[in-house]
Amino acid sequence: MKKMIIGSIILAGFFILGLTGCSKPMVRPTTYKPPTTAKTEKDSSKATEAVQDELDSSVVLEKEPPSVLEEDSVWLQLKQAQGYYAQGVICNRNREWKKAQENFEKGLEILSNLDIDPEEDEEYAKEFDRLMDEIEDDYKETLESLGELSDESSISAFVQRFEDLKSYKKENAQEPTPEELLNAEKTSGAESTYEIPIEYNQRVAKAMYYLQTVGRKPFEKYLKRSGKYMDLMREIIKSKNLPENIVYLPFIESGFSAKAYSWAHAVGFWQFIAGTGRNYGLDRNWWMDERRDFVKSTHAACNYLAFLYDTFKDWNLALAAYNAGEGGIGRAVVRQNKKDFWGLKLKKQTYNYVPLFMASVVIAKNPEKYGFYVTPEPPLVYDEVVIDKCLDLKSIAKVLDTDLETLRELNPELLRDITPPHVYNYNLRIPKNSSEVFWSYYNQLPVQKKTYWVTHKVQRGETLSRIAYKYGVSRSTLAKTNNLTTKAKLRRGQPIKIPVVVSQKYAASEVVKKNSSPKIASTVKPQAMAQQKLIRYRVKSGDSLFELAQRFNTTPSQIRKLNGMDKREYLIQGSIIKMPLKTSLAQNDDNFIDKATHKVLIYIVKSGDTLWEIAQAFKTSLQSIKNWNNLMNPRKLKPGQRLKIYVPVG
Repeated sequence: MKKMIIGSIILAGFFILGLTGCSKPMVRPTTYKPPTTAKTEKDSSKATEAVQDELDSSVVLEKEPPSVLEEDSVWLQLKQAQGYYAQGVICNRNREWKKAQENFEKGLEILSNLDIDPEEDEEYAKEFDRLMDEIEDDYKETLESLGELSDESSISAFVQRFEDLKSYKKENAQEPTPEELLNAEKTSGAESTYEIPIEYNQRVAKAMYYLQTVGRKPFEKYLKRSGKYMDLMREIIKSKNLPENIVYLPFIESGFSAKAYSWAHAVGFWQFIAGTGRNYGLDRNWWMDERRDFVKSTHAACNYLAFLYDTFKDWNLALAAYNAGEGGIGRAVVRQNKKDFWGLKLKKQTYNYVPLFMASVVIAKNPEKYGFYVTPEPPLVYDEVVIDKCLDLKSIAKVLDTDLETLRELNPELLRDITPPHVYNYNLRIPKNSSEVFWSYYNQLPVQKKTYWVTHKVQRGETLSRIAYKYGVSRSTLAKTNNLTTKAKLRRGQPIKIPVVVSQKYAASEVVKKNSSPKIASTVKPQAMAQQKLIRYRVKSGDSLFELAQRFNTTPSQIRKLNGMDKREYLIQGSIIKMPLKTSLAQNDDNFIDKATHKVLIYIVKSGDTLWEIAQAFKTSLQSIKNWNNLMNPRKLKPGQRLKIYVPVG
């Protein structure tokens, strides 16, 4: 399903309480379609409140508010994530490991909500990947220094932390060692049945030890949360004639969180990357991401696992391929001439994958035996209503006397709190036994108006990707909206419909006009721009608008505006551009060195050096050394490499 995605495992068993052979009867949702007979509209204050301040959604905006286009919004979120990362690095330096973890997790949470697709947003994806790599690199130091994980640890941290058991601090002297666990399991006899056979060996025992010690708190949280989804998922798995053990896969794939996100851009309960999700029928566009849906993604995961088993005829290899991709495992089997997972030499993450799966199976099927005394949350129950118009979840929550979070939990695929427009017969989940109330207000519920449509006329040389980037939407969304393929050639003057989201406050006050193309909203007033001091900057290899914007305390759109650049233009190495410069920036930015007070040293990299250690030794920052030496990837230092470092004179 993915290429070396952190955070993937399958667990086996029946119900999370560990009551062997015992599971609650599946509560099927009741599906309702709109009544065919005309209903009497109720003059209710609820419906009146729900429809007020709404506008016609067919209008085309004359110009967009700052909330419409996503460039500055995405940029600000990336900058915010960068800020949390920087704080995490500082906490690492001060050996404040828990604070470091909190900051890294906050940064990861922001990035997971952005979920930028590299295939569609190349410039954003470049900055996104750089930041993810940096967080991953420095977060490893935090994880290696923590005695145990907090219950707020991300699934990526949870799985990453398992990779080096030798550094774990044994918090409880009474906890059994891996050897003791192994001997106990071998002599205890099988108390549970496993559709996928469990092998008790040192690698599995090591994983069991991890779950009972360092990984205990997050695993307890996953055990509790699993109760919402396991009955439903189990029924789907059984319908596919697959081993019921697979119901436990989300424990370490996602911790049963729809928002779970991995270093490799995998999303949702079953951790699909965008490409594999598409291959197995999971749609992803401006309005929804079906990888986050607990029903649709379960069907897709079952289909993918069935394919892997048919390919390898062995569940251990199928599970390894779920983690590393079928191509990687297939090549390893052929190259090493081995069909036994336990004998294959694999990358560390996949090497640990099946043992951690088996350890999780054993503990999850009998949690109390291993010291986990948790009560799973009750299963989600709901009605399904089939609607034929675009609705706002807030309006629905108001008439149903429920809260927005409840509807979000039931419909995690919806990204913008609205049902997707132009999707007729859309299945919406609402609280159990509320369908009658829903239909009594259905005709009065307003068609969602926060999504407006801008008509863009194609200019010479424009592609769907360029237009998508300009308006902050995905290429696939524009293609589907306009009945095009993602690689369709556009003709000059061709109208392209573009969805934009407008705040209610803005929508109520803006003048609207058809057939106009919006301009990027500036975050700096013209007067302020005129008063800014400018400098000439020569573009270096590897420079990006994002990095320069952060360095000069501005935004990518401001740099474009200062230099007359449009979205189709990129930085060219050696070119001279204008950049804003404030006094405080000149004083504080590491790129501006006063040569009267600083001297340059040349440091020759030795084997085993890291950029962070070098920065500590010279009492400077990692980012400064990167800037001085134009380093794109700080992890690729080579012995003998010469680094320029500025230090104070005297």
